[in-house]
Amino acid sequence: MHWELEFADLFAERGGFDFIVGNPPWIKLKWEENDILSEHNPSFAVHSLTAKETADKRNEALSDRLVRNAYFDECTSSLGMQNFLSSIMNYPLLQGQQTNLFKCFLPQSWAFSTISGISAFVHPEGVYDDPNGGILRAELYPRLRRHFQFRNELKLFEEVHHSRIYSINIYANEPSRTFDTIGNLFSTATIDQSYDDEINTPVMVGIKDGNGNWNIEGSKRRILRVGNRELQAFASVYDGDKDSW
Repeated sequence: MHWELEFADLFAERGGFDFIVGNPPWIKLKWEENDILSEHNPSFAVHSLTAKETADKRNEALSDRLVRNAYFDECTSSLGMQNFLSSIMNYPLLQGQQTNLFKCFLPQSWAFSTISGISAFVHPEGVYDDPNGGILRAELYPRLRRHFQFRNELKLFEEVHHSRIYSINIYANEPSRTFDTIGNLFSTATIDQSYDDEINTPVMVGIKDGNGNWNIEGSKRRILRVGNRELQAFASVYDGDKDSW
């Protein structure tokens, strides 16, 4: 949507949103011709076809006018969206990166928030280790306030593989030099316990307890404060230049 038109009164009166929260799609945009062709011939989805077999069966399938029209409609839509989202004019902070829908939400949320606005998203960790993501990270880290990294072993997201790593990320438009991070989380309750002033338990060693269960114990000692020195180390590893951020 066109945010400034859809919410014109809000932008005019407040200058943007105070709070944006969501779980954006974790989808890499790419043209998958077998998906549309399999609706006409299931063998495109069932069998592992070679490039030649795919080309031969494609020509056969496209001889049907309805299949051909659906194929080119889908192709036009998919490639058009890729070109729009990959354009540095539309998303300059994402230049050089593979288009993934969740990344597009970040610069938009920052742009559509007020000066003191907050945004919070559940998204994969790719923004932190993408070798081509230095431009985005230079804008991301000054806004980052909390980073809570999860492994999906307890299936908080049923449709996501149990070993998938993702994180809860809280951003603020007002810049800061530090943020908190907690890693190897399996339950959201661990975060609450770690910030509870009345709980001061020692950190359990390992990601599993003595009974082989995933460690969900919270502790203040699990909270790590990341500042400029740590960010220089990150930049040196991922961008080859400690001063790139």
